[in-house]
Amino acid sequence: MDILNKNLYKLTPKIQGNILENNLPIENLELTLEVNALNETIEFKARTNKNGVFHFDPISISSIKKPSMFDQKMVSTSLTIKNEINYKYLWRSYLPGYEILDFMSENLADLRCDINSKEKYFIFNSNKKNHDGYEVHTICYLHGAVESGYIEE
Repeated sequence: MDILNKNLYKLTPKIQGNILENNLPIENLELTLEVNALNETIEFKARTNKNGVFHFDPISISSIKKPSMFDQKMVSTSLTIKNEINYKYLWRSYLPGYEILDFMSENLADLRCDINSKEKYFIFNSNKKNHDGYEVHTICYLHGAVESGYIEE
């Protein structure tokens, strides 16, 4: 019997995808997944295989403590590759709550990325009154957004 009543906070779904350059897979490219929530930062690394495919398991935090009233209940997720001296975002978001949103699961399960693509923003419907939507920055192809455009440099 578990006498400690732990809370499970789901932070990311399964993440997988494919990275290409000029329609050719990039092998052995290092990716860094960094997630910040509940005053904790967790970092994971993965590498692409010969087909340019990468994979991260879902991430959740289990805690006996509930978030304090000062906790903003926000999750920062950053999936990056380092290309020479520059970082490129495959996914960068700062989203409310400790639940995985549908657009996250749908897009992160099958990311298609070309490292020569310019960074774009995508805004997804929040289905909440007086809320502008959820914003993601990426070089990958996402679907289901209500708005998108290129990031100005």
